[in-house]
Amino acid sequence: MAYTLVQLAPGSYDVDCNGHVVASLVREPGRTPSMARWHVELLEATPRAKRPPPFTDQIHTFPSFEEAASWLDATVAALND
Repeated sequence: MAYTLVQLAPGSYDVDCNGHVVASLVREPGRTPSMARWHVELLEATPRAKRPPPFTDQIHTFPSFEEAASWLDATVAALND
């Protein structure tokens, strides 16, 4: 799947797949910057067998934006796209 991350606000992205937003990527702040977490969540409740790859659960959590983007194999849309 080809995912594109479209920034909505600092720490908030739409996860687009072929022109359809299928998930969100959101930063959850921590008490310190190193404690922040990024959550990728499918927008619709989807049975496991019908989830788009690489989703095995509705929500996945990562310690950094880079790790979440890498897991999705996503590109980041330019701000003027």
